Amino acid sequence: MMPARSFKPWISFLLAGGLTLAAGCGRKQEEVVSDAERAGKSVARAAREAARRVGEVAREAGGKAKTTTDDLIARVKRETGDVDRSRADLEKEAGKLKGKAKVNAQRTLDDLKKQSEGLRKSAQGLKTKTADKLDAARVEINEKLEKLKRAYEAAAREIRK
Repeated sequence: MMPARSFKPWISFLLAGGLTLAAGCGRKQEEVVSDAERAGKSVARAAREAARRVGEVAREAGGKAKTTTDDLIARVKRETGDVDRSRADLEKEAGKLKGKAKVNAQRTLDDLKKQSEGLRKSAQGLKTKTADKLDAARVEINEKLEKLKRAYEAAAREIRK
């Protein structure tokens, strides 16, 4: 057996090594934590930047959609107004007709009026459409507008025979 004195330098050496190792591990732990914090902050910064960009794109797209919608509403208002003014002239001409021709002309003019009013309501409804349904609604309104124009031309031909 060794005397207790010979263990003392070894114990001191082991204790110093353990403390050094513990201090070194603690420092590495702190470096790992600070690296993780830096990475987390970097990811958070990137996420905020991406969200900001998405917001800008959404605002820009919303502005374009509003402008397009407003332009279409103005066009519908203008063109239905033209049809309504022309319809008034057709009504005067239809008033000169007799019998069945007069009844048919009046029915046709009433249909034109209903189409015109329905088109205006559809155009105003664009303001409440969500973005994903807006394009389909615009297409539908353009089709209705063309249909109204064709119906007016057909009515004018029929009444002016």
